[in-house]
Amino acid sequence: MNFALNREGGSTFIRQTAGESLFDGYYNELLDFVEQLHSPLLPVPSGTFGWLYQRNQSKTAEGNFTIHTGRGDRSRMGDLLLWKGTNHTGYYSGECGKVNGSTGELWSPQRQWDRPTSIFIPDTGRFLNLYPTENVTVDGIDAWRYVSTELTLDNGQLSPDTKCFCVGQRECPLNGVLDFSPATYHGPFYMSHPHFHMTDGMFRENTTGLQPNASEHSMYVIMEPTLGAPLKLRGQLMISVRVVRDEAIDFFKDVAYDHYAPLFTLVLHGEMDDNLRSSLKLALNVPQIGQYTGIAFLLVGLTMVAVGVYVSRNHKWHNEQRPEPIEGVKANNKQVDATRGNR
Repeated sequence: MNFALNREGGSTFIRQTAGESLFDGYYNELLDFVEQLHSPLLPVPSGTFGWLYQRNQSKTAEGNFTIHTGRGDRSRMGDLLLWKGTNHTGYYSGECGKVNGSTGELWSPQRQWDRPTSIFIPDTGRFLNLYPTENVTVDGIDAWRYVSTELTLDNGQLSPDTKCFCVGQRECPLNGVLDFSPATYHGPFYMSHPHFHMTDGMFRENTTGLQPNASEHSMYVIMEPTLGAPLKLRGQLMISVRVVRDEAIDFFKDVAYDHYAPLFTLVLHGEMDDNLRSSLKLALNVPQIGQYTGIAFLLVGLTMVAVGVYVSRNHKWHNEQRPEPIEGVKANNKQVDATRGNR
């Protein structure tokens, strides 16, 4: 490996533009050398590298998602069932590798306060839990605010259920930093909140410029709980690489200390626009509108029945008159009957 690094242009630092490093990609001699080996131990697809290479305008880069439509069980509408045709990523063992949560566009309705909400992130092959903290109002809509906590990126140190996020045969980092090497060809890559927010202090000891701030570096979702509609959301993760001193590698033998070097931060921010908020308000008011409309129709119906009964009892229908008895006719009839009896 040391020979390959020295021969094929390896270096401790690489200077590229942001576009080349992220989306456009750039040619790398070392990757090209490894790719030509065609070794199953080094599954490098090409000699071009970019963190998000070939992702722009792609409909398949993140894989196929199977979402529950709510048919048969409305409470599961929006739940992620399968990713790439399976319900387990294979990246982590047990429940930690399970495909669940939401892709971020739609959550299941009728949320419960005592249950967290989960977001599945395909780039890391895992879900993240956010926890409800407060009731808020956004443009007249009552909502719940879910935020990331120290449990969101736990790996078993706070909750035993998340121990399975530790990767076998690799040192499990301290709380707040997660190893997601299974999704990156088993490279030494880790994720955390930006600026190592809500992590053990040792991650910030040997890196300058880190200023973690809860209001700026946490993740949150503001959600209307009845329909599960997200009003605002911000998701962000910092990607770091672990640099380890190694006497056998020329580029690493002079590293003063092992550390996690921040590479870049991924930030996703979204907010429901005015038209969608108006539609959401209408949808939330439909039950009340239906209730009030039903009461109005009931009152109108009762009024019509009462008026009908009153008119019928008092013969007040149009052109209707109470028949008056004709005395003369009755008297003549009696006389005729009496005459017939005499005969």
